[in-house]
Amino acid sequence: MVFIIMEFKKGDLLISEDKSEEGILKKILSKFKDIKNRAKSEMEETKALVRILTYAVKSYSKNRDFDLDKKDIEFIQGQSGDVIKNLLMVVISIIPIPIPITPFLIIFGKKIGIDIIPKEHEIPEKGKKKNKTDESVISEVSNMKIIITERQLNYLLEATNSPCPEGKKEDTLITLDQLRNGSTISKGYCNSNENSAIVKIQTMMQDKGILDSKSYNGYYGDKTQEAVKTLFEPSVVEGTKIGLKTLEKLEGTTKVEKEKVEVKSDKVSKSDALKLFNPLTKNEKILVCTLLGEAGGESNPAKGMQAVANVLKNRAETNHYKYGSTPVSQALADYQFSMWNGYNNGKEVLQDVFDKFKNHDEMQTAINISKSIDSITDITGGAKFYYANYVSPSWAKNTDTTKWVPTTTIGKHKFGNVVNKK
Repeated sequence: MVFIIMEFKKGDLLISEDKSEEGILKKILSKFKDIKNRAKSEMEETKALVRILTYAVKSYSKNRDFDLDKKDIEFIQGQSGDVIKNLLMVVISIIPIPIPITPFLIIFGKKIGIDIIPKEHEIPEKGKKKNKTDESVISEVSNMKIIITERQLNYLLEATNSPCPEGKKEDTLITLDQLRNGSTISKGYCNSNENSAIVKIQTMMQDKGILDSKSYNGYYGDKTQEAVKTLFEPSVVEGTKIGLKTLEKLEGTTKVEKEKVEVKSDKVSKSDALKLFNPLTKNEKILVCTLLGEAGGESNPAKGMQAVANVLKNRAETNHYKYGSTPVSQALADYQFSMWNGYNNGKEVLQDVFDKFKNHDEMQTAINISKSIDSITDITGGAKFYYANYVSPSWAKNTDTTKWVPTTTIGKHKFGNVVNKK
């Protein structure tokens, strides 16, 4: 169970009217805001403090050390000691990274000049044993009284830890592939999904050192805009939208270069196909067979299989229908790709499917596509669905709640998306 514990004084949770779970959570949330309000700065400065603490915890988990610059230390020292201790415990509890807590708290306290834990918890001299466990340190530091379940924690996080400005809801997910196909992100856009284009772009900017690594990724604000301007220097950036040009600048690619990675058909003999297929891992075989089974017989098999790979990737990036976040898990999802129907209904095992395609003359082409699935151009326009042009599936028809939005036709298949009507 994921839990978070906070200090409450006697009477803090006395609720005269609303004794429901939601009422209690609102009271806890109110307490959470009270802690923030005790800081010398307002909400934005409190968020900045959490960013610094999060950076320290994550860096320590990787390197068993972390650096705080002079401005960070001065900023932390200017905050309430109680706020620092409570927020530090919250960050450690929330981040799913196991770290040795006691040494981290000692190091953190020494770096900022504040005693985070009692003296008896200092690292003992050689040959002596510690008196308390990490868990007791957490309890003693924050004097915690409340245990909150993972579901309740998510409720608190949605209200207090979103990168979006206060009062703004997250926008519709836009992915990198959608940017490559003409979509743009305007200043003020906010979506913290790990597959969100703004998160990916901010991470690339941080890797290049042009965006603060302590920032919460997911919100396109002033800092990100300044980072974009820095990226394009000495050229002057007009407007505030992020799109294909920004992505190409970060990736160091151009449209011409992307066309070079688009695959072409590479036929082989049956015996050579088998030699190529046998050394593959099970997951590689599943992906290769999916491409061959779905589009290996197209008049342009390379383009057809590339489109199938695009759909698999688009689904995986958004964990489509919760079938999984990998192309392989999406491929094996029940009755999603017809070439796996026999396997899905139990009439075939994996080896039966492998035997069907192990001698396919487009084996090399399929392997090339599967190995470059993350880098090949999306030629489907961001599609997550497709169907043969000689059928008319019910899910591709407009209903009271959904509609079919076509994106392109490739070979014998029509590509598009099923979207909810507003």
